[in-house]
Amino acid sequence: MFVWPDKAVLLLLDMYREREEDFSNGLKRSNKIWAEIAAQMKNFNPEYEVTSNQCATKMSGLKRTYKNIVDQNKKSGNHRSSWAFFSVMDSIFGNKASTRAPAIATSDGPSDPNIEGSSSSLSSITETPELKSPPRKRKRIEHVVEEFIERIKVEKEETREEMKRRETNQEKVREEKRKDREKRHNEQMEVQRSLISILQQFLNK
Repeated sequence: MFVWPDKAVLLLLDMYREREEDFSNGLKRSNKIWAEIAAQMKNFNPEYEVTSNQCATKMSGLKRTYKNIVDQNKKSGNHRSSWAFFSVMDSIFGNKASTRAPAIATSDGPSDPNIEGSSSSLSSITETPELKSPPRKRKRIEHVVEEFIERIKVEKEETREEMKRRETNQEKVREEKRKDREKRHNEQMEVQRSLISILQQFLNK
């Protein structure tokens, strides 16, 4: 059973963000996309021995936690929950219809959370804990998350470059082996020609 460290979760979210369009346009089956994401995670860090099912299950759990926090935050008087991945999840799913609040009954009748200016819109009732934090603290949290994601991207690029170098080195090794086989073949052919020449000289005597 794989225990997800925070860095692996952020990597999963970053890869999901990159492939989000693939999930939505239906050109590939979702299980195939998850299999590719799982393979990329293992290429990025061999310790991330995850399967496509584990990745999909983890994302499903993250979505469920995010939805629960949004639902809690929109209820007046509720204690506002904090979560390490809320900012990243909100940047991915904050504008999705599935996370918008339902119409709320008021003295003026039901209000539509999707109408701009409505007091029950998602932007006004699902403020994150960071938005309630002091500006300096909020900026520090956002900076840490952005820095972490940027570091993951840099490490992914370094991993790609390393894989390219390995492929180049493997190609060089294959070429050297091919040349070596060709050289041995030519030497064997030369020995055979010499033997044939000697035999012909012997027979002509």
